[in-house]
Amino acid sequence: MSDCASFPVTLAHCASVPSNLSRNAISGILPDKFDFLPHLSTIYLDSNALSGEIPATLQNSSSLSSLHISNNTLDGMMYFPNAYNLTQLYASKNAFSYLNIEANTALVKVVLDDNQINCTLPDVQAFSDLATFSVARNKFTGKPFDVSNLVKLTKL
Repeated sequence: MSDCASFPVTLAHCASVPSNLSRNAISGILPDKFDFLPHLSTIYLDSNALSGEIPATLQNSSSLSSLHISNNTLDGMMYFPNAYNLTQLYASKNAFSYLNIEANTALVKVVLDDNQINCTLPDVQAFSDLATFSVARNKFTGKPFDVSNLVKLTKL
């Protein structure tokens, strides 16, 4: 891994990415190079010092199934329009301001506590496998959605 020691700058040049990069004091902005890793499905980058926005190549990753980016200072918009296989989204304790996950109906776990999300609460009624939807301490607006058809929901 010596050629990848300066992650995230050299991420695009790595043949493989370690399965868990959590708690490594990684700092800086994520590069917009995730298209060079077309089979990357799980990303563990929580508890680092990452800042800036989620890059477009990660937002548009069709192979992404699990994203763990909690406990950083990431900001901007959380939007994954092509991540149809995304089942886990852990992004609490950041500074995100906007959320659009309505295209991600495969989501099972959504944990977005302690951000600065200031938009309409997403309608997740079509998320038939949703078990966890935790969005405490944000600034959502609008009316609560009907949860009666979310039979697998265990944490709200």
